[in-house]
Amino acid sequence: MQAAINGSMTIEQIVTQYPQTISVFESRGFKGFSDPNAIQTVGRFLKLESLLKRENCDHDAFIRLLEQAINNDNTTSLSGAEDITTLKIAGLLPCPVRVPLQEALDSFAESYRKDYAINVESQLEAAAIGAQWIEEHVTSLQSHEELPDILLSAGFETFFDPKLIGRWKDQGVFVDTTGTISLNTSFDGVDIRDPQGDYGIISVVPSVFVVHQANYPDIEPPRCWADILEPRLEGLISLPVSDFDLFNGILLNIHKEYGDQGLMRLARSMSTSLHPAQMVHASNRRSAQKPFVSIMPYFFTKMLRNPEVARCVWPEDGSIISPVFMLVKKDQLEHSKPLADFFAGKEVGNILTNQGLFPSLNAAVINNLPTNPTWKWIGWDYLYANDIGALLQHVNEVFRQAVQECGQ
Repeated sequence: MQAAINGSMTIEQIVTQYPQTISVFESRGFKGFSDPNAIQTVGRFLKLESLLKRENCDHDAFIRLLEQAINNDNTTSLSGAEDITTLKIAGLLPCPVRVPLQEALDSFAESYRKDYAINVESQLEAAAIGAQWIEEHVTSLQSHEELPDILLSAGFETFFDPKLIGRWKDQGVFVDTTGTISLNTSFDGVDIRDPQGDYGIISVVPSVFVVHQANYPDIEPPRCWADILEPRLEGLISLPVSDFDLFNGILLNIHKEYGDQGLMRLARSMSTSLHPAQMVHASNRRSAQKPFVSIMPYFFTKMLRNPEVARCVWPEDGSIISPVFMLVKKDQLEHSKPLADFFAGKEVGNILTNQGLFPSLNAAVINNLPTNPTWKWIGWDYLYANDIGALLQHVNEVFRQAVQECGQ
């Protein structure tokens, strides 16, 4: 039998008829409702709607909590204050958006706690510490039950390596909650959503070319990724090796199309290995010794001050992208779905594209991109057909050895 709570009921009526609701009131800070004297005095006359209005609580959401407790809903374990659900969120985010996203999450989590009596614990780190974070928080896990309820990360290594989180994918632990959200037209024609319904993507980190033509007036600039590998550009390309998630995406895409030989040619093309911030600093100095082309995340191009000194070129065959993945565990989906929708929603999408030039997949977001952008996406067939952990080790080793042989 379903409970029927309404705002015109008094507190006495509710807790006398349904004593299991006392823990709900107390978990929200309404103390004393387990005291019979308080119930016989204040509770006899105080209506639920008056209490909720006075405390600025969401009327419908609170009634749902009461009814869930009464109906013994196992997925909303509120039969005692000690059983209040706590959701855990963790991950690695691109540095430019980590702080504003954490602030937005904190605000959302506070409202969520007030409305649903569900706590949210989060640990969102900068992607730059990726290897250390994986070592400390992922490698040692013995069961998927130890994982946070929602995981976010740019790049492929954390989620697809079968020695890391990838080992639980085939067990049906995760679910893509973004499938019902309309896809942004920026990604028209791209099969960016997981056909198996496990991995969600909320954004991507695009890579582009920045050309310093004035320093090399006689050299034709590259228009596509194949040009980057040509002998005429040997020793003229700066690569974002330290930006591990994006650079791994570049290595995987080059290897997919050109094999080990492509990685060796990429190594021969490299002149320097700079962090994108260093690339921008060098690009903005007229007198600085510059590579002919710097490959960097699209975000950093907004820091370029003089197009005559350094101009952005979007590759004709598509920007190689590093997706920002979101993994949501099925076993807490009843509670975590609103949080997953928050990360895939318009507010977060606007932060990603406006503050980071990381385009959102949400159709309600206006992405800051060139008209009709093209993408070079590694593809789900490729991701599922390969051991990505082993493949990443291979491509990095081939590239490293080739760099050594070039004497760089």
